[in-house]
Amino acid sequence: VSQSRYPLILSIPKDNVIFENVRTKGYWEKHECEFISRALQAAHSSTYSKVALLDVGANVGLVTIGAMSLAKTETDIHLFEPTPIHAFALKYNLRNLEISGEIFVNEFGLSNKSERSKIYRDLGNSGNSSVFNQAVNIQSREVIEIKLESAKQYFENKLVNYNKFIVKSDIQGLDAKVLSNLPTEFWRKVDAAVIEVWAFTEVKNEDVEELITHLNSFIVTGKQ
Repeated sequence: VSQSRYPLILSIPKDNVIFENVRTKGYWEKHECEFISRALQAAHSSTYSKVALLDVGANVGLVTIGAMSLAKTETDIHLFEPTPIHAFALKYNLRNLEISGEIFVNEFGLSNKSERSKIYRDLGNSGNSSVFNQAVNIQSREVIEIKLESAKQYFENKLVNYNKFIVKSDIQGLDAKVLSNLPTEFWRKVDAAVIEVWAFTEVKNEDVEELITHLNSFIVTGKQ
């Protein structure tokens, strides 16, 4: 994943999944990066578009870096990563990203309200950190206290002036709770989204149903 004529040096916690994949192949989630980059280019094709890429569960930033390196668009990036070791690497990895938009690194996660929470971090797979106990192998994990902020409040404080959003959400089962908390006004402006879905007993049916209601607009309008 190189975005300029210089090699891109990355900081990645050493594990058996992301680190090994990037070390051997030189990229992470290639098709996801390509999808997001095409969506960004399409979003910017309209005159006077003010576009934001939201990376919810940014980890060390590999998807954002890959997508922005391909898209080369004037996009603001809002990244959310509450795990300290990942947030530290994320800021390091973004320091030389050559974009004309602004970068906002938020060292907290999103939820339906502001609170402190435990997160379980898989020591064998640095991409697997979850607030849900059953998501992470109990034999190989650490427990960390993190900060969560209201997704709705973040939208009202930081995002209301954008007219288009591209969303990537990968937060190991919490996606429905977070994304359903974003208002209809936000979803009207979403051009494309990549959302990972996990089925856990802790995931509330009403959160899933509310998110599905928002996603139904993609079927009607042809969004991605």
